[in-house]
Amino acid sequence: MAADNGTTIAINGTQVARINAGSFYETTLAGNNQISASNPVMVAQFASEATCSGNVGNPFMMLIPRVISS
Repeated sequence: MAADNGTTIAINGTQVARINAGSFYETTLAGNNQISASNPVMVAQFASEATCSGNVGNPFMMLIPRVISS
């Protein structure tokens, strides 16, 4: 979810969306991915099924903390 208007979202270096404050971009990803944004964003990860990535478990949602790269 974007904090500011005109926020660009990139996954693995490829721009995938441009969203405004309060809007969100949703996609399905597999493996390791790097999500970056031009402005502050909140990122959440969902596992919606009891079997996710071959493991048995309960559905969940978790917020991903930001990492500041230098």
